[in-house]
Amino acid sequence: MRKKLLGVLMSAVMAASLAACGGSGTAQTAAVQKAETTAAAAETKAEETKAEETKAEETKTEETKAEETKAEAAEGDFHI
Repeated sequence: MRKKLLGVLMSAVMAASLAACGGSGTAQTAAVQKAETTAAAAETKAEETKAEETKAEETKTEETKAEETKAEAAEGDFHI
């Protein structure tokens, strides 16, 4: 009787240990997905910022060229 009880108890402990250690990994998978999403969002934000900076530089360059053209035209009007 003791051997049967000991066998049942040991099999229950083994089953419990397998269930405890054999997790599905959903928490780890969720953490990885969250990290990837955060990284993708940061990358997109960086690209948008760079695009805005490039656009601002282009606008500034265009404004500078327009001012130079106006200055040259003004200088040309006063020459005899």
